[in-house]
Amino acid sequence: MATVVKPQADHKGEMLNVLLIEDDHNDYVTLVNALRRHEYERFNISRVSRIDDAIEMIANERYDLVISDLNLPDSISTNTIYKLGSVVKFISTIEELRRSG
Repeated sequence: MATVVKPQADHKGEMLNVLLIEDDHNDYVTLVNALRRHEYERFNISRVSRIDDAIEMIANERYDLVISDLNLPDSISTNTIYKLGSVVKFISTIEELRRSG
């Protein structure tokens, strides 16, 4: 999971524009529910499932937060980070490990 935060996203109570780059519907729903639990912030959430679509949206819109799955249909692992890094200024990477069973 790669999380991109722009420095100007500190304004409490303002609507934050969030781009979720996630191809799995269940993961998308989980992330949206997690964001919406934070009553002190309001989110305008957009979603794409491909990195190329995300890059196009980032070029045309202002996002305060970008959360991305690292393994997408058109990009995997560090390639996703490199591609996002080409269009945003700051990237923080969080790895999520899933256990089965």
